[in-house]
Amino acid sequence: MAHILVVDDEQSICELLEITFRKEGHRVEVARNGETAKRLLKSQIFDIVISDIRMPDTTGVELLQFCKELSPSSYFLLITGVPTIETAIAAINSSKTTIWSTSCAVPCVKWMRRFASSTKPVICAASCAGSRARTTSSGTAPR
Repeated sequence: MAHILVVDDEQSICELLEITFRKEGHRVEVARNGETAKRLLKSQIFDIVISDIRMPDTTGVELLQFCKELSPSSYFLLITGVPTIETAIAAINSSKTTIWSTSCAVPCVKWMRRFASSTKPVICAASCAGSRARTTSSGTAPR
């Protein structure tokens, strides 16, 4: 199973993701801010890092860049309740294996496994209800 780092300043999101992924058998670490996340990234290798885009002390894109310098093989999932095209483009430009979620990480992690060997950006858009997920490996946002 995967070793996952969840980074979000909202406790409820951290708890939801931690419980969900632990139930699936994954090892999960939680960081409530960018500084804690950076300390954990320096001390451990994570298979998957799931990070909020907007946090008080850093952005998810900055954390993505930090993570890729330390562990280029880690998959990175950005989550947000307020997606923008600019943030998606910045994330794609930061890494060959970026995952983008508009609001819910769980369906995207499941989709990510399908594209794990891809060298192109993978974009996952999902609703929190998990009703439908759309992906593309073309590097462009799904329509």
